[in-house]
Amino acid sequence: MAEVYPSDSELLNLTVEDETGVEYIETGKAPYYVEFRKLLYRLLLAGRRANDLRLYDEGGLSVGVKAGRYWAGRTLRRYAGSSGNGLADNQAAIYVYLDDSGSLVTDEYSGWPEVSENHVRLAVVTTSGGDITAIADARDHHFVNSFAPALADGVVKAPMLGSETAGGVMAGALACKRIGGGELKALLDGNTNALFSVAAGDRPVRVALLVATAAGSAATVSIGFDATADGTAADVDGWLAGVDANATGVNTSDGVCGGAYVLAGKAAAGAGTVTIKASVDVSGSSIVGQALMWYIAG
Repeated sequence: MAEVYPSDSELLNLTVEDETGVEYIETGKAPYYVEFRKLLYRLLLAGRRANDLRLYDEGGLSVGVKAGRYWAGRTLRRYAGSSGNGLADNQAAIYVYLDDSGSLVTDEYSGWPEVSENHVRLAVVTTSGGDITAIADARDHHFVNSFAPALADGVVKAPMLGSETAGGVMAGALACKRIGGGELKALLDGNTNALFSVAAGDRPVRVALLVATAAGSAATVSIGFDATADGTAADVDGWLAGVDANATGVNTSDGVCGGAYVLAGKAAAGAGTVTIKASVDVSGSSIVGQALMWYIAG
């Protein structure tokens, strides 16, 4: 069924739309063309953000993309917009998106990238006979954030509404921090680098390293805590040690020494850092993955 309008009487008595500030033209208001321009001006202001990253038909097999900002993981990026992007002819579906580096991809015909790979979906375009026959806007797949990677079943098994202390008492809501894409790979340079921040009183519950695409060279990854974050005198409570970045899969802190003391209620003694270190520099490799930390905020 079609959406109904308010009654004629209600419509004629409307003066302004509160949420957008768009004003209705009063009956008999003159000069009408000035009032219409005012209406158009407010409508354009209200709809301006809807134009961000919009893909549009330029005629023939050419498309353009409007400028806009978006989040790639924890990084806010701006796409400057582009025009004259040529598409292949006679394609039932061309999946157009921005990849993790911010580059426009216009030659993908099989489907969207895996959800473990950061990307921003723009549109699915159909071409035939030297022309664009359909554009399906895909920006509704996410708002301004990059597409959130899915979590494997092996990771999402801890109670997601809270965590139990040793006495079986619910200790609070569980939060999660994530680093993925190029940001994670840059940290695997052979040095000990900061991965996640931990505030005083925070109780980390689980750390996971998910490898979607192997590094292509021998490297093991260790994730641990500094002395301040774990409340001990030495960095001996690493959650993950010797994880193989050469093998795809889900690696979690379950059953490792760190998991035992945290689930028993161990809280950070002060602000500190969760660290990560690769045995060799694989920051320039083909590894694709993400690191996650679930914790109860202090």
